[in-house]
Amino acid sequence: MLKVRSVTSDASAQIMKSVHDYEEESNIPTRHYKCFIHKLRSFQKHFRGIKLTSSLIGCNKDIFMRKLSSNIRSRLRVELIRIKKTTTTEDSFLYRASNAVQNIISCFANDHRNCRIYSLVCNAHLQTYSTKHLPYGKHLELNMNDIVKLNGIIEKHFSETELSKISRLSTTNKCESLHHKVFTFAPKSTIYTRNFAGLCHSAVHSSSLGNGLACINLAKIIGLKYKRTDPFIQQMKKIDTRNRRNAIRAQTRRYKFSRYIARRNKGNRTLKQNSLFNCKNKSIIEEHEYGNSQDFTC
Repeated sequence: MLKVRSVTSDASAQIMKSVHDYEEESNIPTRHYKCFIHKLRSFQKHFRGIKLTSSLIGCNKDIFMRKLSSNIRSRLRVELIRIKKTTTTEDSFLYRASNAVQNIISCFANDHRNCRIYSLVCNAHLQTYSTKHLPYGKHLELNMNDIVKLNGIIEKHFSETELSKISRLSTTNKCESLHHKVFTFAPKSTIYTRNFAGLCHSAVHSSSLGNGLACINLAKIIGLKYKRTDPFIQQMKKIDTRNRRNAIRAQTRRYKFSRYIARRNKGNRTLKQNSLFNCKNKSIIEEHEYGNSQDFTC
């Protein structure tokens, strides 16, 4: 008999109620963990909405907060992952993670006194240290009220109580992948009354075994007989091989860097929209004589 000991989900109140009801019916203590990625995404959304009172000379406050929220989210992710790899118990993880989280704003403000003790990411003690990862490439210059606001929102989302809910750093990626597969077979925009259950079963079957192997097994069940050298078997094996290679490639550093560049270009689209170096914006090019030259690379 299957016994559920822990559940990982997003911060859905419906799932929390379901876990509580199951715990009462089965008398089995069930722990509810929150998805690590959903937690970071929620934190970035709330952090980006903070209104600063400091005067940021030469900086747009909205763009500054968007970049700062993205930088702190990345720093939190790397800090917690590295701490998880170096700790063996949950208590030690909570202790080190809480200290590392509380030190991030001080580190970004050029106060590295505690970085050697609590942080596994900061390399300010090295000669190759650079501030390119910070908003506008420089340390934070905020007043005390803004620093208290930033630390307060971090403490709210990553206190010891909240850290205990994500102590496994588990995610719902596999579940989201399965949902995507199901809705590819049975889209939400179309209602299937007769074969909806069959489509869902086929989606789960393909997600578990792979598209090629699932088709081969279904062909055997139907009664179709193929040899190993037949084109059908060869093509199905090629599909699974290609999918495995794509999954391995997605984990490489080069692929992740290309995805980062694509996201950065998309995030800076509003900044480049009115740039004179953008040939697509013909109205602004025509307004300025020095922008009429088309010799530069677009």
